[in-house]
Amino acid sequence: MESGGADRGFFEIEEAAGDAWKQPNVGRGLAVADYDRDGAPDILITRNVGPPLLLRNNGGNRKSWLAVWLQGTKSNRDAIGARLSLRAAGERQLRQVGAGSSYLSQDDRVQLFGLGAQEKAEELEVWWPSGRRQRFTNLAARRMIRIVEGSSPQTVTPGKVAKR
Repeated sequence: MESGGADRGFFEIEEAAGDAWKQPNVGRGLAVADYDRDGAPDILITRNVGPPLLLRNNGGNRKSWLAVWLQGTKSNRDAIGARLSLRAAGERQLRQVGAGSSYLSQDDRVQLFGLGAQEKAEELEVWWPSGRRQRFTNLAARRMIRIVEGSSPQTVTPGKVAKR
């Protein structure tokens, strides 16, 4: 089904979604993060009975993406409240860094942008809670960048993110 087509709406996907959805579960919290840092968002669900359920998105990274990890200096270190605007192929996407996404859960604060077929983001603007505004252009796709408030973006090696 194509996005934006006449067939939009809700439909049953149990068979296509895999075994995790074929058994009933009582969930408590949900967190979204790119667990394996491949550009595709994954989901972790905590359950009332049993271990957490990690649903890895092993096909969602076929297209381009850019992950942005913000670190405040004058603003709070986790950049909570920072707003981001990314433009690629004339389309604009907006994000805001938040805290507390679900019951006893926290989504990753790394902001993930889908770029479709584009191999770069034309522009990224960051509005920090301190009031500072930064603008960057021509950012290469398929990578994570770290922006420390007041500095230029640096490409991050995926294993280094866990040590923040």
